[in-house]
Amino acid sequence: MRLRRIGYWTAGPGDMRGLPDPGDFVDHGWDEDDRYVVQTYLQYGTYFRRYRGFSPCRICGKSNGSGELTDGVLAWPEGLAHYVSEHHVRLPQVIEAHILRQAARIEGAVVDDTWWAAGAPDPASVGDPLLEASEQCRAPLTAGLAECVCQ
Repeated sequence: MRLRRIGYWTAGPGDMRGLPDPGDFVDHGWDEDDRYVVQTYLQYGTYFRRYRGFSPCRICGKSNGSGELTDGVLAWPEGLAHYVSEHHVRLPQVIEAHILRQAARIEGAVVDDTWWAAGAPDPASVGDPLLEASEQCRAPLTAGLAECVCQ
């Protein structure tokens, strides 16, 4: 499995890693609703790992945490939401589109509680479509694709 890492910035002059400057991504004309969705999505990703030491915001110096979050496709520092919310840092279009698409997909989900209300029976014994979908998704993920194609 590969995760595309985003949201890491240059530490300033002399930084030889070739990372972008967050100031180059500032867009004060960005639609507020879209910015809010992106910010919220980034805040509530799945915790992936922690690094030693806190990273300061490259714009204001605020401590931005030391963890990394993921959605299973992207990986980003936990402070990336701060850049979006406080400094209007807008991510590349392909990343923004992915986040807005995922958020809309989740928002539009139909919630089914019948399995849970039935006492959570063994999925294999009831021919559970969730188990079948998981098995179908396993092959593309182990083949190195970034996301399940059977959704």
